Amino acid sequence: MIALLTVDTFNLHFLAPEDVGKRYDVGSVIGDGNFAIVRRARDRSSGQNCALKIVDKFRIEGKERMLRRELRILRRCNHNNIVKLLEEFETPTQFYLVMELIEGGDLFELISKFRRFSEKEASVMITDVAKALLYLHTHSIVHRDLKPENLLSHTYGCLILIQFDSVYPLKLMYSILMNSTYLQVTKSASGEYHLKLADFGLATEVTRPLRTTCGTPTYIAPEMLLGIGYGLEVDVWSLGVIFYILLCGYPPFRSATRSQADLFELIKRGHFEFHSPHWDHVSKGEQLFY
Repeated sequence: MIALLTVDTFNLHFLAPEDVGKRYDVGSVIGDGNFAIVRRARDRSSGQNCALKIVDKFRIEGKERMLRRELRILRRCNHNNIVKLLEEFETPTQFYLVMELIEGGDLFELISKFRRFSEKEASVMITDVAKALLYLHTHSIVHRDLKPENLLSHTYGCLILIQFDSVYPLKLMYSILMNSTYLQVTKSASGEYHLKLADFGLATEVTRPLRTTCGTPTYIAPEMLLGIGYGLEVDVWSLGVIFYILLCGYPPFRSATRSQADLFELIKRGHFEFHSPHWDHVSKGEQLFY
């Protein structure tokens, strides 16, 4: 019942519905999901633009634990490559999460526009995501839904980036991320696309092996499908899938029949190829990364 979704449940301050419009100039819808919509907004007092995630209490009934977990994780996160939670409050019928507004769209839109990227461009973007994962994993948080739609893009000038040698195979990438002695710091050139990780609806703290299968089929790790228990490493698998897509324009695992069951079998086998001519422009070092 809605009466159960109270300030005490989520530790949010309460606003009357009419006060939301007094505090924020609420604009157009820029995203939507099963339980929420996201609107562009502006804080009337500061003039700061933001993204207002509005969660319908009726629609989330029975799923309150997911929102509570998402809020708990967002409150803990403070990293340049993770979209920031600025404020949260509730009205009688809705929860509001005031988020940092990222203006450049998402990585899926960039892939749809450009299809594929150079090794340098892809490395800059993947490095941004790797930095976000390193931060999350250091705090024992797994995202579990890493995909282009949840990576928001923006451009700016020089940024200190963590960059690692691409000759390491993917199976070593997790240990590389967790061991800073393998990391090399460099600066990006201006005008490159950079990414911020968003949407923590499936994120959770890892205190023991997890067994829930969740996420988006193309990016799901085999550990999830095999039912053997999994942890932080499933995010690294998803990152590898995204890197593959950035370099050639299509995912490493595809079912000819568009069958999800067939797709999952391919993922569990872990066999994929570097097809010509799509990979002819990619160096052998990048291919050895896998």
